[in-house]
Amino acid sequence: MTDPREQTALEFLAGGGEMGRRIREFDWSATELGSPGGWPQSLRTCIRIMLSSKQPIWIGWGPNLLKFYNDAYIDIVRGKHPHALGDPASVVWKDIWKEIEPMLSRAMQRDEGTYVESRLLIMVRSGFPEETYYTFSYTPVLGDDGRPAGIICYNTADTERILSERALKTMQQLDTLGERKREGEVFAQVGRALSANVLDFPFAVLYKISEDGERADLVATSGVEGTDSRLDAQIRLSEDAGRYVHFARAVEDNKATEALNRGQWEDLARGGWDVAPKYVAYLPIQSASRKYPLALLAVGLNPYRKLDEAYRNFLQQIADRIALGLGNVMAYEEEQRRLRALEELDKAKTLFFTNISHEFRTPLMLMLGPLEELLRLNAPEWSEAEKAKVEVTHRNALRLLKLVNTLLDFSRMEGGRGHARFVRTDLAAYTQNLASNFRSVIEKAGMQFEVKVAGDECDAYVDRPMWEKVVFNLLSNAFKYTLEGTITLELSAEEKAVRLAVSDTGVGIPAHELPHVFERFHRVQNSAGRTYEGTGIGLSLIRELVHLHGGDIGVESMEGKGSRFTVTVPLGNKHLDASQVFETDPEMAEAISDFYIKEAETLLAAGQFAARSDKSCDNGGKNCVLIADDNADMRQHIQSLLGSEYDTLTASNGVEALEIIRRHRPALVLSDVMMPEMDGIALLKAVKNDPVIAQTPIILITARAGEESRIEGIEIGADDYIVKPFSSRELIVRAQAQMRMSSARSKIEASEKQFRTLTETLPQLVWMTDEKGHVLFASGRWMEYSGVAPTDEHSWRQIVHPDDLEAISESWAYSLATGAGYKAEVRLRSKTGEYRWHSGIGEPIRDEMGSIINWIGAFSDSHDQRIFTEELERKVDQRTQDLLHANKELESFNYVASHDLQEPLRKIQTFIHLIERNDFDSDLSKGYFKKIYLASQRMGELIQSVLSYSRLSENGENLQLVDLNKVIDDIRVDFELAIEEKQAAVVCENLPVLRANVLQMNQLFSNLISNSLKFSNGKPEIRITGRREAGRDIPLAGTGPREGDYYHITIRDNGIGFEPEFSEKIFALFQRLHRRQEYAGTGIGLSIVKKIIEQHNGYVSAESHPGEGAVFHLWLPA
Repeated sequence: MTDPREQTALEFLAGGGEMGRRIREFDWSATELGSPGGWPQSLRTCIRIMLSSKQPIWIGWGPNLLKFYNDAYIDIVRGKHPHALGDPASVVWKDIWKEIEPMLSRAMQRDEGTYVESRLLIMVRSGFPEETYYTFSYTPVLGDDGRPAGIICYNTADTERILSERALKTMQQLDTLGERKREGEVFAQVGRALSANVLDFPFAVLYKISEDGERADLVATSGVEGTDSRLDAQIRLSEDAGRYVHFARAVEDNKATEALNRGQWEDLARGGWDVAPKYVAYLPIQSASRKYPLALLAVGLNPYRKLDEAYRNFLQQIADRIALGLGNVMAYEEEQRRLRALEELDKAKTLFFTNISHEFRTPLMLMLGPLEELLRLNAPEWSEAEKAKVEVTHRNALRLLKLVNTLLDFSRMEGGRGHARFVRTDLAAYTQNLASNFRSVIEKAGMQFEVKVAGDECDAYVDRPMWEKVVFNLLSNAFKYTLEGTITLELSAEEKAVRLAVSDTGVGIPAHELPHVFERFHRVQNSAGRTYEGTGIGLSLIRELVHLHGGDIGVESMEGKGSRFTVTVPLGNKHLDASQVFETDPEMAEAISDFYIKEAETLLAAGQFAARSDKSCDNGGKNCVLIADDNADMRQHIQSLLGSEYDTLTASNGVEALEIIRRHRPALVLSDVMMPEMDGIALLKAVKNDPVIAQTPIILITARAGEESRIEGIEIGADDYIVKPFSSRELIVRAQAQMRMSSARSKIEASEKQFRTLTETLPQLVWMTDEKGHVLFASGRWMEYSGVAPTDEHSWRQIVHPDDLEAISESWAYSLATGAGYKAEVRLRSKTGEYRWHSGIGEPIRDEMGSIINWIGAFSDSHDQRIFTEELERKVDQRTQDLLHANKELESFNYVASHDLQEPLRKIQTFIHLIERNDFDSDLSKGYFKKIYLASQRMGELIQSVLSYSRLSENGENLQLVDLNKVIDDIRVDFELAIEEKQAAVVCENLPVLRANVLQMNQLFSNLISNSLKFSNGKPEIRITGRREAGRDIPLAGTGPREGDYYHITIRDNGIGFEPEFSEKIFALFQRLHRRQEYAGTGIGLSIVKKIIEQHNGYVSAESHPGEGAVFHLWLPA
């Protein structure tokens, strides 16, 4: 029974959590301190303070400073716990004794306390030296004799804070990469940023990677000079792969990796440490648009810092910042190249228009001069017809001159030399009227539109079309860059000028961009408007227009607040060219030139002529020709050529022509391509789409020269195609040829009628085309079946299944080109919307010379014969589409998981580290934070595993010969640290070379070897063997017959094993056999193994017993 007095004497050891219990259970009688009952009161008081405190505290007592510490201090001693209790301080802290012994001696021998802040201490607490920082004090404690008998030490951990501050400074320097405009500036800033943090990065080298992944050029260094002989200025990755194994692999795989620092970089630089980096991290600077990285950053890692999740996140953030900087540079350089190209194109265009217009004018004047002299002579011997021809020539020469002048005016405006007509205008009313056009669209966008104009008349001299461009451009810009708020237009008259202001509450313009907004092709970068589109010349153009008015334009803006553009135009007209000033806007007749008067007269005469020529085509049996052209001179010219042999009708546009064709049924139509209301192409299509008049031959006339234009005309269905200028003889011959062909067609219409009557009785879909493939006939079964008569390409495309359209078009085109018989299998849509398979055949009909004049054929319903096969193919196709869709979703998930999910996880883990360093008043708070951190770390591992699982389908078909021995060798390199740490042995025998996806083989064996290393006690032994065996000998049930040979690969370990009942379940997704606290993992690794094996048409099984290791059997086709 415990003596109550002794129990009372030991009450100072009560509580204190784990360490309170350990101190009470410790055999102190075996130490120099003796039993607790005999300890001095000062020691008792210190221990009581220590056990009741939440701050990390340790006490050293006696000559050897035997160690006491509380629960909060366990995280400081870590791997030295719990054996540090009762040991001398010189033993516990032998790794930092040189630093702390002088301070402890001063406290014990001279009774002097010590206080240090954020002291660097290289501690060996978990089997390796690590960088730590602590703020602590040593306070001497007097014994019963009044002399120092021990010390008490209060500690504050600063490691996480200092590491985070270093990382923050580095990231702040790298954040400026987004402002760089040149690639070299980005590289230089990376070197400066990493040079400022030599503790985390004793050395760093940045190599730019060529687009083909074959060459690496040194572009930046940190901690070492770029001229150091141990650095290669250029690495040929295919040639130097032996010296740069991990470097080359990181480039090839475009994936970050770490490796032991061996070779020429082994002692490249030490940074701020006394030893060289033991490991090097290889970080690819990735771009979504390239297979290989833009650059590769190799950094020597802090030799005294564990490569944990926080350190890896830090490295990845650096790589991401560099990638962002280079991406911005690429985008900027591409924009600059585009702007330069636009400038060069604009210069070339303006120069071309100016030069060609000038060159046109010289021969035109030499034509107009003699023509005008002839007209003035008015020779009496001329007939009216001859005189009319000279007038037509003169009139069209003037028209050509007008077109040349228009072209020149355009080039002058492009060059800023536009000609203006300044008319006295009530600018208040005119501007308000222009602005009203924008009110509807602005208010529909949910914004307010305010128009404030001067109350009185505001007369100014402006070119109205130019003023319209100014107002519309400013309002359009305001609308484009304002997403909410108000757009305001103000017009006010001052003493000597009119002021127009357009303001908005939009995104505004950065201050550094304001001097450039009126430059040609300049665009404000990264402006968040409704659209990024635009040429960059709008503001430049309106500035030129304002300058033509003697005015000026300016802008005020504040980013995020809005912009205000102000146009100032002087009142009066003294500043303008008097020849360009008009008090009123003249009527068209008052300002018209001689040319326009003649043109009006011609139009009036042409109208009378057209009215006279609209007569019946029945005149003595002559064929009737319709001439459609918007140029009266051209109509009259063609009519004069054909009028002696044919009756002629004329039309000035396609609408008139179509009406005449339907009313008079001409034997031939001659139509210009370019006409108002309905052009020649539209007229051609309208005629060919009307079964009643579809046989009417049409010759198109165009000003577009060249073989391509001729082919285009034939392709769209024209019977012939004539290019201006043409000879009279050519026109007459071509017209006669079309007349003969039309006559021949008429002769066979009777027989065709009989043929059509016969085809209507057949169940097949019968068709006939001309030699060019234009549909001449489709039996009634077409309409009955599809509801559409395939009379043209558009209606035919409506019926044919989209998937069959290309094949059937190519087959038909081949038959048309070669005369070979036509055969096709195609799905045709019924009028109920159902597609049914049809077998199509077609044969050419030839004349006596062997030339093809028609094609005839039919489509027979073959749907029922292949419905079963088609249904199966449809299901297979649907399943394929579903898989492709699922794969896209997985790719999208990859992106989300690797960026959007991992980024917040990194932040969670980083901030939890920062939070944990603070002093909280309860164990519960720290416990919660620890659980948060572990959960986020777990989620990060789970995301990586799910990513690996989801990516398996991305490269599933990239098969090649794979040497499994080399795969295992590569994995040994990847797991070098884990193998070395666990003293594991990985042995392989008789592994084959087989056809497989090399990336998936690496993933498969990595997962299995990782499992063997993870679920082990003691030193893992992993043996991988292979042999070839017949598929029928595979001892697996329920897998069906297996033909051919397989490679049987066995992976055997001496790990913890598992119950046999789980041999099938372990391959399920997220299946775990052990608690997460015992063994780390996500439960996805073996699911990935099974999925890879199945994608290679193989099999997998497992067998095990607890404590006897595990055996995995893989069978892959030989």
